[in-house]
Amino acid sequence: MAAKGGTTEYAVLGMLALGPGSGYDLKKRIEGSIAHFWSESYGQIYPILAHLASQGLVERRLERQKGKPDRQVYSITAEGQERLGAWLTAPARRASGTWSGFARSSRRSGGTTRTWSAGCGASGGRIQTCRTG
Repeated sequence: MAAKGGTTEYAVLGMLALGPGSGYDLKKRIEGSIAHFWSESYGQIYPILAHLASQGLVERRLERQKGKPDRQVYSITAEGQERLGAWLTAPARRASGTWSGFARSSRRSGGTTRTWSAGCGASGGRIQTCRTG
């Protein structure tokens, strides 16, 4: 699956794991939750949904509405849930282009020095390690 959409397909599967929805519903769900680090346009979401449906990872049903256009509602299939679960539990791999960062800060407050540090690494859009202390 990763060849076409990569982590985008898994993010869409993850949004559908929260409940069925149309492309519009998914976009709104993304904006209300994970948009600060991942966002897609409708022009990207709808083709991904079609691709996932062609692979049997989501199913589509037509929902008729009074006074409004009909809408396509997608839901994740058992196979889609298995694929998402396997991806979520797979260990992250280190690859070329991997970034890692380490930050350290000291702040003096009322005569006391407080120090914190954080380090994170990611590969292919997936967080590998993150620690603070």
